[in-house]
Amino acid sequence: MVREDETKPLKFDRNLGGEISRILTKLCDGLRVYSVMSGTYRGMPGSRIKFYNSIRFKLSAVIAGVIFCAVAALSGFSAMKSLDRETENFRALTTGAASAYAAAVADAVADQNEMAALSFLRGIRDLPNIAQTDITFPDGEVFVELGSGAWLVSDQTQSESLWTRNSIRLEIPIVKGGEEIAQLGMLADIKPLRADILNTLYVTLFWALGVVLLGICAAQVFVSELTRPLRKLTDLMSRIRDADSLQETIDLRQRRDETGLLTQTFSDMIDTIRQRDRQIAQHVDTLEDTVEERTRDLRVARDEAEAANAAKSDFLATMSHEIRTPMNGMMVMAEMLGAADLTPRHKRYADIIHRSGNSLLTIINDILDLSKIEAGQLDLELIPLAPERLVNDVTSLFWEKARASELELATYVSPRVPAEVIADPTRLNQVISNLVNNALKFTESGGVLIQVDAEPLESDQVMLKIKVIDTGIGIPADKIDHIFESFSQADQSTTRKFGGTGLGLTVCKRLVTAMDGKIWATSDVGKGSIFHVEFPTKIQSASPTRVNARLKVGLALPDGVLKLALGQTLEDHGCELTEQDPNLWISSSSNFVVQDGPVVLLSDLGDTRADSLLNAGDACDVISNPFSQADLVDLLHRAQTDDYRGIAALNGNTGGKPDLQSFHGLRVLAVDDNAVNREVLREALSTLKADAAFAEDGQQALECFESGTFDIVLMDGSMPVMDGFESTRLMREFEAANGRTATPIFALTAQVAGTSEAAWHDAGADGHILKPFTLEKLSSVFGDLTPEEGSDVDLEPTVDELTVDNLSVGDTDTEKPTNDAVFDFDTIEMLEGLGGEPGAVRDRVWNMFFEKAPGMLEALGSAAQAGGSGDVASSAHAFKSMALSAGFKAIAEKLQAVETDAKSPTHKADGDIGLERLMELIETTRTQANQHRQLAA
Repeated sequence: MVREDETKPLKFDRNLGGEISRILTKLCDGLRVYSVMSGTYRGMPGSRIKFYNSIRFKLSAVIAGVIFCAVAALSGFSAMKSLDRETENFRALTTGAASAYAAAVADAVADQNEMAALSFLRGIRDLPNIAQTDITFPDGEVFVELGSGAWLVSDQTQSESLWTRNSIRLEIPIVKGGEEIAQLGMLADIKPLRADILNTLYVTLFWALGVVLLGICAAQVFVSELTRPLRKLTDLMSRIRDADSLQETIDLRQRRDETGLLTQTFSDMIDTIRQRDRQIAQHVDTLEDTVEERTRDLRVARDEAEAANAAKSDFLATMSHEIRTPMNGMMVMAEMLGAADLTPRHKRYADIIHRSGNSLLTIINDILDLSKIEAGQLDLELIPLAPERLVNDVTSLFWEKARASELELATYVSPRVPAEVIADPTRLNQVISNLVNNALKFTESGGVLIQVDAEPLESDQVMLKIKVIDTGIGIPADKIDHIFESFSQADQSTTRKFGGTGLGLTVCKRLVTAMDGKIWATSDVGKGSIFHVEFPTKIQSASPTRVNARLKVGLALPDGVLKLALGQTLEDHGCELTEQDPNLWISSSSNFVVQDGPVVLLSDLGDTRADSLLNAGDACDVISNPFSQADLVDLLHRAQTDDYRGIAALNGNTGGKPDLQSFHGLRVLAVDDNAVNREVLREALSTLKADAAFAEDGQQALECFESGTFDIVLMDGSMPVMDGFESTRLMREFEAANGRTATPIFALTAQVAGTSEAAWHDAGADGHILKPFTLEKLSSVFGDLTPEEGSDVDLEPTVDELTVDNLSVGDTDTEKPTNDAVFDFDTIEMLEGLGGEPGAVRDRVWNMFFEKAPGMLEALGSAAQAGGSGDVASSAHAFKSMALSAGFKAIAEKLQAVETDAKSPTHKADGDIGLERLMELIETTRTQANQHRQLAA
């Protein structure tokens, strides 16, 4: 080793000379340093490198390139800013001038004096770069126009970028008497502005190129000085290689830069090689002992890790249960706090607590499932299950969520799938639900498709194959292998955007593995993902027999997963998909298009459009969406014999009440803005076999009334756009003006008698029916209709007897009411008797109520916080009406008290409306409703 205070040359052990010589030879071959003086590599005679391959030239080129790129980027950015600035200045100047012309031309436009207007336009066209001008009325009609219209149209198709389009359009309102009567439009040519900027940019780049050339010349001189020490070091290495000796002296110790460091490192390398040889020899002697010792340590570490993992799983399983109880209490109290009369800032704090609690509870649930699996506490229940019914249940569960996001959700079950298999329905439902929820979360447009297929294994076993296909954002290829790991997502940014714990897919993988199956994913970024689940299962009953319909079916549906699934299912039943002369069309009622031939509607829950189309004869039958195999099989059987149900498809089973009168041909116009109330009315009128049309506000009702003929109108009171009172009054005016016989109009309202009764009478209503109603009461109204009978129908529910005195608005009593206090069993009995399947209508109405209740509660709380008694009363009334239609008496009573108090002269704007009590009632009602469903089943 050489130090600065030593002059003795460095000498090496000749025993290592051969090895080090070979190492130095490779270093010399790898370090290709160009000699500026001779143009050759030292020690390599005759070997020359081209000038453009030298380090000197490459460094110079890099410097020049950096300079040029920096100048070019700066110039380009300046040009863009200049164009934007000049364009804005031009726009401002032109707009100012145009505003003056707009004020001047207002009289001419108001008088519709085309010659005077054209005179003003000619003056505007004299402005710089103005190519075309026009004056347009608010309805889009062009009053006058001057200039090249064709150029205007073609230029509108160009890019919005100022660098690619040739013009900009300015529009100035023409105001007369404080009212905008027209718009003055101008098309300005911006090509001259862009040309000036580009010319400046070209000159700047030309001079920048000259500076770069000068920089290359200067860099050649300076870089040559920087590389001289490297050439000296290259000569030294060449001599060591040629002499095959390590006795050469390295005399660069006077340098304190990288070259001196390289010399020092070279000397240290020799010492390291000697030490390495000694260690290798020693290691060979003790290798067997070391391996045995390490193996023993690994066994101990493995046992400790397994014990720690088991303890961790037990701890997680225990703590997850312990955490859930206080978490539930915290979330309920946070929700109640958020609904209280708080300042906006404190309300936001409560909302953050509630949202954070929901996220934390989801994580805890995932950890609980995972910890159960790891602790070996997961037991699979092997019982018969129907795969088709299982996926239909999942589809029904997520149908509203998909529809709220404007996504399609569909299922397809292959004919090879057995009717029943042996598996764990709860865990399989959990896997499919998790995958569908995940797919909907990461899909912004399109839809999600659940496919079920089966592959025979043995005589009594199949490999059940389930796919969840989405059209979402997809998963990158480098992330797809990690998505089933704990707390892992394809991109960590998705946690912030879409939420999630990163444990759902891990739980799915563990559950599928416990079923002796496998799960994996395939994906195309930007197009969607497919999650595959396969597991062996025993056949309980064979696949159901398919219908050999031999029908031609046309699908008047938009392209998507719903059309794909329905089409494949029809083909499985022997149908031929065609658009030419089909035996029947299947169309969505939401975007119905009239077709030739029989039309069957796909109708969503609460969609009254299907009722109108069936009543009008535009459709011959209807099936509910999401559709089931049973619905489709029944339809195909009817289609084979042309025995379609028509409007009878709207008439359900009366629930064993043969004494109800049938009202065939009775034309009813039902008006209500609440989807729950419309669903109840639709089923009730269908059961009574009346022909019903529906409207969602008073304006729609008035339009239907004027264009059609009805035997009776059922009118709600509080509605958006136009309320029921105004709509009723206008209906009476229309009848008087057109000589029509007065149509019975009955107020179907949750409002108590008194001032409301007088208001309905003043508006022209014949009477009112108070919610909730029963089929018998509604039937009696229809049966007693005569022109001279217009007295009120006294159908008073319990809620009409309430006052603020006997139900405190601020009641905080937490005692849970009994079932008799919670439910109106007359209404529930009516709901359970509607529709074809017992309890189906009840379940739909209740599900809709609990889905919409949080939004209604939030609206009520916001109205109370704003301090408007009218808004509080209106929100409470709408909420009460929905509760009465669902048969939830306790909630309706509470809301009636809130409404009554809000209308009271003594109402305090900042008073407590009892939101906490109302939230407790909703949760109590939800719990007892679920119990009632189980008992009824």
